[in-house]
Amino acid sequence: MTVVQGSDRTVPWGLVHKASVENVFITGVEATGADVYAATARLPLLNRLLNDSPDSPFDLLALTEIIRQAGEVMMHLHFGVGPDTRFIIRSVDLAREPSAPPWHGSPELRVDLRLANVRKRSDGSPRSIAGTADFWHRDRRVATFAGTTQFLDADAYDSMREGARPNSAHPSLTGSRLAPERVGRTHPQDVLVDHLSVTGEDATAELALAVDHPFFFDHEVDHYPGTALLEACRQASVALTARVLGSPPRLVRALAWKTRFTGFGEFSAPVHCSARVLARDGSTVVCMARLTQSDEVIVETEVTCGGPE
Repeated sequence: MTVVQGSDRTVPWGLVHKASVENVFITGVEATGADVYAATARLPLLNRLLNDSPDSPFDLLALTEIIRQAGEVMMHLHFGVGPDTRFIIRSVDLAREPSAPPWHGSPELRVDLRLANVRKRSDGSPRSIAGTADFWHRDRRVATFAGTTQFLDADAYDSMREGARPNSAHPSLTGSRLAPERVGRTHPQDVLVDHLSVTGEDATAELALAVDHPFFFDHEVDHYPGTALLEACRQASVALTARVLGSPPRLVRALAWKTRFTGFGEFSAPVHCSARVLARDGSTVVCMARLTQSDEVIVETEVTCGGPE
């Protein structure tokens, strides 16, 4: 398959494991050197969720989804990874550049990817990768990334997931009843936490995600998507930062997150979210957010938030 770099058309949705064309953002990926790749993306300007923050469309969640999709296209087209291979994200470190300008003009974004460690199996297929990336818009770097991903074929994935799947294909999820403004959102369907409590420098909540969410559940999955887990951590951290700074949550920006995924979020049991303040420097607050399920930590992320100056 040939994908034209910088094309106005996005890649086929199957290359990024999405089922809706409006959730596909990558337009091309090409090799530019040894273990160096350049991806182009169309910023998701019409996506309600990914444009609902003060940093839109350079929102951390949007950039995380773009690097996820870029990595999957790269692995499918340049490493021969099959369509049934499962991509297991293990870490995501993403930070916006402090001097990144507001978006204007072209919706095109360039991502320069550098692979630092490609581990392979005896048959030559990739076992895992680690890499870094820079995001560029109009020749200005807007964010940096580092992360790791593991690859499993269908049989290995099924073996790992045996006994962990719910009896039904999808849970009966109705979403959150929390007011969107409490976590800096505007649409009720985009609120991913419920039963939010903020006291002093700590916050607690429960994961609450509607099964008909057009972004997170646009295709069949057997666990909560990693991007949904990250967004829940961000919302708890934004609410906590807003309380600490005495600022409206809508004015709190998520500037960076350093994330480790240590388990899957299953549909079969509640997922608990907690956040606590690690440090504060003026209007910048660093929170440690965790998601736990059945007393096991499944996600831990250090979220840096910034309020009004």
